[in-house]
Amino acid sequence: MFFERNCLPADYGIAEERNLTVRIRDRVRFFLGEYSITDLEDHQRVLRTFGACLHFPERFPMKVSGMTIPVGKGRLVTAVNGNYTGIHKGAAVWREIAHLLLGHCRRGVVVTFDSPVTATDYISWIFVVEMINALSGGVDRD
Repeated sequence: MFFERNCLPADYGIAEERNLTVRIRDRVRFFLGEYSITDLEDHQRVLRTFGACLHFPERFPMKVSGMTIPVGKGRLVTAVNGNYTGIHKGAAVWREIAHLLLGHCRRGVVVTFDSPVTATDYISWIFVVEMINALSGGVDRD
């Protein structure tokens, strides 16, 4: 199956998850400082930095949240499900940005699902949760 190589292993344990969360939290803090991000509305500026344009098509495959597609040297198209609203739409945009920041797009198209079903989905989801926590002044749990 196409997604098998990206899926989380069945024995994926809580210890690995905690380490992953801490590593991603550190990346989020670095990213927020590096790009002077203070608000979730800063997504357009960040996308421009990566040479990406953002679209919200209303016709989208079921259970797909977004896609990031390389379309040439240094250019990307990011599409997020146009039927989403509010924080759901914002979180979907930031999950696509997380794929850019974490290098998931180097090999080609990245498809993001509503529920994390691949390792890249799961990591992008943790990234957004940690980012929202940091921007809202939340308290670290570790």
